[in-house]
Amino acid sequence: MYDNCGFSNSQGCRVEVMGWDSLNLPDYIVKALSDCGLENPTPIQTAAIPPALHGFSDVLGSAPTGSGKTLAFGIPLVSKVFSLKTLQSQTCEEESKINSVIDQQKYEVASCVKPCGKKKKRKKETDIYSGLDVIEELDVNTGEIRAVHSLGDPVTEDSETLPIIEPPVCLKPNLNRNRVYGLVLVPTRELAIQVTQHLRALMKYVDYIRIETIVGGISVDKQLRLLRRCPDILVATPGRLWHFIQQGEPHLLTLHSVNVVVVDEADRMIEANHFDDLRAIFNWLHSSSSFNNEGKEEEQEDTTHLKKTLNLKRKHKLIEMSDHSTDMNRVQRQTLIFSATLTFVHSGALKPGTGSKNHKLLPNNKNTMTKKIKLAVLREMFGLKKSAKVIDLSSNHSTDQSVSNPGLICKSTCPDTLSECRLLCPSQESKDIRLFWFIAFGRHLGSSEYSNRRCLIFLNSKSGVRRLAGVLRQLLSSDAFSVSGYPSLQYVNVLHADMVQKQRLRALERFQADPNGILLASDVAARGLDLASSDSIVETNGVSWVIHFDVPRTAELYIHRSGRTARANRQGTSLLFISPNEITFWRRIAVSLQRTNMELDDFTIQPTTIQLTISEQIVKLAKQIDIQEHRNSRKLANDNWFTKAAKDANILLDDDDDYNNKFDDDENISRKRNSSKKKLDITKPLKLELRQLIIVSRGKLLKLTGGQMKCYQRPIQTLSKVKLLKEFGTI
Repeated sequence: MYDNCGFSNSQGCRVEVMGWDSLNLPDYIVKALSDCGLENPTPIQTAAIPPALHGFSDVLGSAPTGSGKTLAFGIPLVSKVFSLKTLQSQTCEEESKINSVIDQQKYEVASCVKPCGKKKKRKKETDIYSGLDVIEELDVNTGEIRAVHSLGDPVTEDSETLPIIEPPVCLKPNLNRNRVYGLVLVPTRELAIQVTQHLRALMKYVDYIRIETIVGGISVDKQLRLLRRCPDILVATPGRLWHFIQQGEPHLLTLHSVNVVVVDEADRMIEANHFDDLRAIFNWLHSSSSFNNEGKEEEQEDTTHLKKTLNLKRKHKLIEMSDHSTDMNRVQRQTLIFSATLTFVHSGALKPGTGSKNHKLLPNNKNTMTKKIKLAVLREMFGLKKSAKVIDLSSNHSTDQSVSNPGLICKSTCPDTLSECRLLCPSQESKDIRLFWFIAFGRHLGSSEYSNRRCLIFLNSKSGVRRLAGVLRQLLSSDAFSVSGYPSLQYVNVLHADMVQKQRLRALERFQADPNGILLASDVAARGLDLASSDSIVETNGVSWVIHFDVPRTAELYIHRSGRTARANRQGTSLLFISPNEITFWRRIAVSLQRTNMELDDFTIQPTTIQLTISEQIVKLAKQIDIQEHRNSRKLANDNWFTKAAKDANILLDDDDDYNNKFDDDENISRKRNSSKKKLDITKPLKLELRQLIIVSRGKLLKLTGGQMKCYQRPIQTLSKVKLLKEFGTI
C-alpha cells in the first residue's frame, strides 16, 4: 500500500542494479531491489549501509525527507537477522546430528546380535566356589530349594538383561529457541505498517523470516495471535509494545537478547508523548541481569549434558560447537537511529521530559535543548557505543562525524526538488475561501501536468480537521468543486489520532487511489509516510501539493510536513496559507531554519476577482449548511439522551417538552420521528440555493473564458429548477 522512493514496480520487470555492487549486499536483497526497480542507492544508503552492515557499528543517520532512510536501516537489519537465523539453524542441525550419533551408538550397543565372546573374569573372592559343580538356590522364607545352578556353564557379558532401546529419530531444531532478532520502533501506526511492507519486500526471496507489526488501535487478541507465530522482526509503536511487555507476553521476553534495534523518527520519539514508554522499554532492554546472561544458562546445560555422553573421539566437535554457541549468545546489540531532523533543534526547544507547562522559556533556561544535549540524550537513552557513526546529510558539513563533536552539525534542509511558496490570506476566516479556490482552480493552474493533483492539507488540531472536513464535504456533496470545469475529487479524506485504525487506513487508500484526491490531516501524518500510489513509479506519482493551512508550531514540523511531497527526486510544492497574525510565528520558524530571506515567495497563481467572489459565495453557504446540520444533530442527540434518561428514571415529562407522557405510545413515537425529520429539513432550502449558485457560477466562468475550460471540464448534468425541487423533495 505504501511506497518509499519508488519502492514498487507494478510492471513486474527487473532493472539493472549495478549501482548496488559497491555495497556488497547479499544476492537475495539485490534480487529484491531489482524487482522493486531501484537501480542505484541514494546518498544516505551509500553512507549508512557499509558501517551498519559490515562494520556492525551503531549509526545515527540524518538526511532530507524522501531520501530513502527506510532502506538505509532496513537492509542492514534484514541482512543481520538472516545471518543470525541461518547460524542458529545450522547450530541446531549440528547439535541434532551429534545427539543422533550418541543415540545411534547406544542403540548399536543395546541391539548387538553377535555376542562379545569374552567370558566374564571371576574375581578372586569367588574362588571358594571353584570346587563345586552346582549351587542350590534356597527360598528365604521356607528354606526349600527353588533352583539348582550349574557352575560349568560359561557366563558371558551379553547374558545380562539389557533394556530395549528404540532406534533414534533425527531431531528437528528446537522451536523454543525462536526469538526476536530485530526491533523497529516508530512513532505512528501508519509508519509502522509502511516499514513492515518495505522490510517484507526486501525479504521477498526468503520465506522463513517472519516480520510482524504491533501497534495500537488494533485488537489486542489479534496481535497476540501474531506474537504466537514467533516473528523474527517486530515493527512496533512504543505504547502497545510496552503494554505487551508489562503483560509478560512470552515471545517479547526474548527481546532481552535482541541483536538489532532501530528507532525511526527518533527526535519525535523522545518527545513528551512517547518519552515515558520509550524510556521504560530501553531501561528494560538494558537491564544487566537479563541482558548479559540470557541464553547462556541453557547453553551451559546443553554443553554439560553433551560432555557427559560424547565419547573421546567427538570431544573436539563439542568444543567447537560450545565456543560457537557461546559467542552467538553473547549479545552484541546494534542500534540504528534515523530521522530527517535528527541533528536539528528549533529555537525554544526543551529537553525531553520537561514540558512547557512546568518550565518557562527563558533565555538561560537550563532545560533548553541544544544540539549537543540532543545527541547526548539519544546516546544515553538508546545505549549507543562511543564509536557510533553520525551520518548527517541534512547539513552543510561532513557526512561522517563523531558523536563527541556535535557542535559541527548545522541546519537541516529540505529536498532540492521542493518548491516553497505562500498564499496571503486577509484573515483566518478567509482561509476557507482560499482553500476552496485552490482545490477547484489553483492546483490545476499551477502546473501543466494534470495526471496527479493530490493535495495533503495539514492543520494544527483535530478539532480544526473536523470543522474543515464538514465544510468541504458539504461542498463535495453539492458538486461545488466542478464549478471550475477541472476534474473534481471523489472523497474528502480525513486522518487524525482519534480515528480508529480501520478508518485511518481506508482514508489513506482512498487518497492514494484518487489522482485528484485531498487528505485533511493533523501532524500524525507529518512523519515518515510516503503516500505515493501503488500503481506507478513515474515522477508524477505521489503527493503533488502540501498545504500548511495552519502555520506549523515548530520548524521540525514544517520540514516533515513539507517532506510528504518532493520525495525520491519527484517535484513537489509546499504552500503556506498565512494570515497577518501568523507572520510572527513563521518568522520564528525561518530563524530556526537559518533562512537568509525571512519571507517565502508568493504563489505564482493568484485568484481573479470573479473566482474569488464565486468562491466566497459558495463557501459562505456551505458553512451555513454545515453549522445548521451540526446544531440539529447535537440537539437531536441531547433530546434522545434526555428522553432515555427520563424513561430509565421513570419520570414523566411535561407537555411543554414536546413529548407525550406515555413513551410506549406508537402515535407519540411516530410524531417524534416526523418532528426530527422536519428539523433536519431546515437545510434543504440552503442546499437548493447552493446548487443553483454553482450552476450559475459555472455558466459565468465559461462565458468569461470563452469556453477555454472545456478541455479540462468533467461532464456534469445540468439540472433545471424543477428537477432540483424534485430532488430535494419540496414538490
